[in-house]
Amino acid sequence: MGSVGIAVSRDEKTRDVVLAHVSDGLGVRYELVDHAFVATGRGRHGNWSGVMYALVRDRSTGELLMDLYLHLRARETQFRSSEVVIKAVSETSGPVEHCGVPMRMLNALSDPANDWAAQWRRNAEKWHERRKAAHAAVGKTVRLPYSLSYREVSTDVFTVVSMNRFASNDPGLVGLTLRAPARWWEAGLEVLTHDEAATT
Repeated sequence: MGSVGIAVSRDEKTRDVVLAHVSDGLGVRYELVDHAFVATGRGRHGNWSGVMYALVRDRSTGELLMDLYLHLRARETQFRSSEVVIKAVSETSGPVEHCGVPMRMLNALSDPANDWAAQWRRNAEKWHERRKAAHAAVGKTVRLPYSLSYREVSTDVFTVVSMNRFASNDPGLVGLTLRAPARWWEAGLEVLTHDEAATT
């Protein structure tokens, strides 16, 4: 599915541009019931910087479904112009992006239209489950499914100080407060027992 670019002035806000584009494009058949903007955290790498989750009602059937509008803002500094690029994707096509969809919107959806939509919703719900598990792990020692490197020390076991800070018992890292990667918990985690933590 292609994308569309919209030229904007420096004062126009990206979210306002995206919302207006979505509202104008729904036509008479669909109605925007709810929406939420979520940052992807990947915009600095040239990827989509945000997504607008749109809860849409089909006026002909009354069904509620989810559409996604990936977006980024490209700036052309030479001419001081900007362009908001928007890509529309339906949950029925199995989009990769599923992070941060509000539960109120997931709970309001009608039955999924196909297996792609069903899987997308499971992924979105799992994101919330893993985030909740990360909050519950604060103050505990966890093992991640991948290793992180700090000061040339690589390890997958950390004590969760807060949602964005780690500590480690590794001799090369003891006493340091380590910055945790954004969304470090999305791939899952294993909470270690006291004995397991003591032997790692």
